[in-house]
Amino acid sequence: MSEPTPAAEGLDDPDAAAFWRAAARGRLVYSQCTSCSAKWFPLRGVCSACGGDCAERESAGLGEVYTWSRVHRSGESGFSTQVPYVVAMIALDEGFRMMANVEPEGEVAIGRRCHLSFRPSPATGKPAPLFILDEA
Repeated sequence: MSEPTPAAEGLDDPDAAAFWRAAARGRLVYSQCTSCSAKWFPLRGVCSACGGDCAERESAGLGEVYTWSRVHRSGESGFSTQVPYVVAMIALDEGFRMMANVEPEGEVAIGRRCHLSFRPSPATGKPAPLFILDEA
């Protein structure tokens, strides 16, 4: 197997590199416009709403399931041994949404509160966001 390229690791994209550096420290970061206060994920340097500069912010990692899908078959991404698993859109309390895995997969429902954790990605081995459902 060949070594990952810088592009595959996100190292040629400063916004992706900042995300992965933060994830390695157990932090979730997003962008907030310094002009209009719009919030964005993934990170970006320029606001898509007004064109202003964005600043990096840290999320508390609390939110709720906005929508979700259970995956029963997976390609060769490293996730094939994880099926079934849930991929969900999480609405974070800070006002942005992101996609991530959710556990336990058998208890997921729209509106369920959840909190952020990190675990090594089955595809890359890097720490990746995972949301754990709070007690019902």
